[in-house]
Amino acid sequence: MVRTAEYGNAQQPAGPQPAAKARIGLIVAASMAVGLVLAVVLVAVPFIPAKGNVLTGVVLLAFAVGWALLAVL
Repeated sequence: MVRTAEYGNAQQPAGPQPAAKARIGLIVAASMAVGLVLAVVLVAVPFIPAKGNVLTGVVLLAFAVGWALLAVL
């Protein structure tokens, strides 16, 4: 006896919803914006010495916070 599969009655798994796709874009944009704003704020604060290596380190740390936020969200 040969059995044939009936594909018309099989339930298809639900695909990704459009809201989820829009949400990931918002998360990426928000986390990168947080990194950029944090970099600007940390460079502008008066208690950080205005040396090239210190400012570069602070900017890199601020961008790292943005990337970490992206990884967490």
